[in-house]
Amino acid sequence: MLTEIVLFVAQLMLLALLLINLVYLLSPAKAIPREKKMEYRIEHSLLAIAGGIGLAVLQFI
Repeated sequence: MLTEIVLFVAQLMLLALLLINLVYLLSPAKAIPREKKMEYRIEHSLLAIAGGIGLAVLQFI
């Protein structure tokens, strides 16, 4: 029972990580300087990929 709850919470957190970073990736903030945009996109795409990989791994547990 506790294991199922922990896995469910982990899935929710990874899904939130994935969705939040995809939103930030698709619609970047206007206040970001032009020279920082590439760094911003790389950072958020890596976090979105990490969330996707985490969700995929949890599907097999």
